[in-house]
Amino acid sequence: MTGKNTLKLFILRAVLCLCGLAAVGTIGVLAYGSFFGAPKVSHDVIATAHSPGGHLTAVLTRIGGAGDFGYLVDIDAPDGESERVANFYGVRKNASEAGLDLAWADDHTLELQYQRATVARIDQSDVTMAGARITIMLKPRR
Repeated sequence: MTGKNTLKLFILRAVLCLCGLAAVGTIGVLAYGSFFGAPKVSHDVIATAHSPGGHLTAVLTRIGGAGDFGYLVDIDAPDGESERVANFYGVRKNASEAGLDLAWADDHTLELQYQRATVARIDQSDVTMAGARITIMLKPRR
């Protein structure tokens, strides 16, 4: 082997070694985070509300991890279809457990009632489910 080929082989081995160390390091960090450092996240359904006709269900889910809580609102249909329509963060509690209430004004209007929130966002203001068009409205309470 010539000196030039030996140098190329040495550089190739060094690069492969560094790539291997980087891969092992990445796996180690991910494993450490999974077992020791990653916060546990929970998903708890805390309220449901059936539409007046009973064919749709609004579902309020609390997502928690590391002491912070967010809330998601989904609408479920009997055929298994589900749409995420809103999310909240930093909701201040009031008379209800979550500080959020799901209320159907009629079969086509879902009101999300809350007192105060850091984030109150509608992801979809209109959805069509089970053949019906549903309007989602935020209703801040004073």
